[in-house]
Amino acid sequence: APFRIVYHGTLTWRLGVDTVIRAVALAREKVPGLRYEITGDGEQRNDLRKLAAELGLDSCVHFSDGFVTVEALAERLRGADLGVMASRLNSATDLMLPVKVLEYIRLGIPCAAAPTKTIRRYFTEDAVRFIPPDDPAALAAVIVELAADPAKRLAMAKNARAFYDIYNFEAQRKTYLHIIGELAHRRRPTLTAS
Repeated sequence: APFRIVYHGTLTWRLGVDTVIRAVALAREKVPGLRYEITGDGEQRNDLRKLAAELGLDSCVHFSDGFVTVEALAERLRGADLGVMASRLNSATDLMLPVKVLEYIRLGIPCAAAPTKTIRRYFTEDAVRFIPPDDPAALAAVIVELAADPAKRLAMAKNARAFYDIYNFEAQRKTYLHIIGELAHRRRPTLTAS
């Protein structure tokens, strides 16, 4: 069976898809059946296709025909072995919590991601594997390691899923209402006898 790495979304330099393509080139000899499935579009699409061709990855790296419907996306991601968000760190990426990561986690796909401030705030390394940005060799080593260890991937997916136990709507609604109640209680005027 192939080892499927997935990415979906905008194809732009800051999100590091090129880093993953370079890592796949390094890891493919040690991971039989390695596939990198890219779903999306963006200004870097042609450069990424060219890079994959230059590295001889036509059989490993697969691009969708641009963006796909949500239903088609769910089908494309189903059963993937690893989702990778190799964002380059800058002031924008450091503060965002990529929806892609949350979608991988929700679908039970283990995830490797650049250790942005926000991702480190919500996840530990036993839930999301942190990868240094702009380092194809380090990412290739992680791919090889995780491809050889299905039990570790399963544990990562389970650990990451705990995010939803804490941050689901119902739990957050109760926390929010509690805070509002506390603030309202503090602001109530005290009745004093005159």
